[in-house]
Parts: sequence; structure tokens; C-alpha cells
Amino acid sequence: MKETSGAGTSPVALVHMGYTSVYYVTATNQLEEAYLPAIYDAWSSQSLSANYGTPATPFTPIVLLHPDASGNLDWTSVFTIDGSSAHLQETYLSNAGFPGDAWQTQDLSARFGTPPAT
Repeated sequence: MKETSGAGTSPVALVHMGYTSVYYVTATNQLEEAYLPAIYDAWSSQSLSANYGTPATPFTPIVLLHPDASGNLDWTSVFTIDGSSAHLQETYLSNAGFPGDAWQTQDLSARFGTPPAT
């Protein structure tokens, strides 16, 4: 991991699509992913904030696996709260065309009217 976790946040681990991922908030409130592509491989990391536009957040992320049409758990969502607007944010990775797909980010409060966090 590049930086220490943000104050008051905790890392969250998930096994998905054959990978192990740890999602965490850095000291500068950026959402990061450290992932292990396969056993005995080296860990890699990426900034979901810098690479895919996830807003800065001072809160622990929540991760979720979604089933596809056949019931396989292979759609990943990372939910955060935007530190500046308090909007609920989803950054997600589908299995369509995986690997190589880019993460997508959406503001659920703006798009679907979910109330801002209080």
C-alpha cells in the first residue's frame, strides 16, 4: 500500500473474479485498491480516485459482490461517501469483457435521488 490509511477508516478485503483485493482510504482521502492477481504473484495497487474518478472520502468503503444472470458472484461494487458533497458514490467493475474493463463511477445521490449522508 502506498500510504497509510486515512484517520478513522479501515481497509476492507474481498475475493472477486479470481482476485483478492483490499480497498482502503489513504491519508489524503483517496480510494485505493491493492490486489493480488494470483497466489505467488506480487501485490499491485491502483488509485480508484485518480484512475476512475472516485471522489475523495474520509469514510471506510463498503464492498459488495453482485451475482450475474447465472448466479456467479462476479460484479464488484465499492460504495463510498463523497467527502465534499456527502453523496453516495458507487465505483463498480462488471465482468463483461473482464479482464481489461475499466472501473465505472457514478453518483447515486445525483442519478437516483439517494439522500446525502448525514
